[in-house]
Amino acid sequence: METTTPLAATVRTEFGKGPSRQLRFQGQIPAVIYSQGKEPLHVAVDLKELTARLSGEYGTNARFSLQIEGVEKQPVVMMKEYQRDPLRREITHIDFLEIDPSRVFTTRVPLQLDGRPVGVRQGGRLRQVRRDLIIRAKAADIPVAIVADISGLRVNGILRVADIVPPEGVEVIYDSNYALATVTLPRGVTLSEDAEA
Repeated sequence: METTTPLAATVRTEFGKGPSRQLRFQGQIPAVIYSQGKEPLHVAVDLKELTARLSGEYGTNARFSLQIEGVEKQPVVMMKEYQRDPLRREITHIDFLEIDPSRVFTTRVPLQLDGRPVGVRQGGRLRQVRRDLIIRAKAADIPVAIVADISGLRVNGILRVADIVPPEGVEVIYDSNYALATVTLPRGVTLSEDAEA
């Protein structure tokens, strides 16, 4: 499973639009660390470094070991919420949540379809209904993605949540009959007798 990624941070003592604007001018963004039973800690992190970490295989589910200047215990955190600039799409503020190893999180992970369905070889079209899945798992058990084998999916076949086999320690949060992908024939196309057989 995933290991934590180090991310440098400095404690902030000034707040408001002016100091936040100054931080962004220096390539930093304001962030807040929330921990159960503790006061929120205001820090700043490097935007390029953060963006690079979030561009890895775990994306927004990445875990960070925050290297906070002047703080002895380095908290392990995950991203809780973030704000983006509406034009430049850069992250402008981020909220981190300190991780309790025993706590179960609810989050989203990508759904990857593996294989070429039988129905597509028969002339059908594959439609992926959902691109991600909501799951529950401890932070260390959150997978990069959930992979579903669809090679046996025939025309008019449906991949449902019940067909997904998640990794150990991971629970998919949907009704078991929820459709994730289908193979259908385009209008005007019919299966040959051989294909139907």
